[in-house]
Amino acid sequence: MRWRLKDQSMSFDLGEDFVFDQELARALIEHKSPICPLHEHFLLLSRLCFFLEPRG
Repeated sequence: MRWRLKDQSMSFDLGEDFVFDQELARALIEHKSPICPLHEHFLLLSRLCFFLEPRG
């Protein structure tokens, strides 16, 4: 994945030497790893969130 800014287009050339590996793509789809939710304290410390909701 190439680095881009939010106002840049998502399209890019893959190049002549690009080879799509179907077995790797299939393995990535079949063996997905679960996304773990971030703890609220981490969000507060990293300033992604500014307030903690009370749990009741």
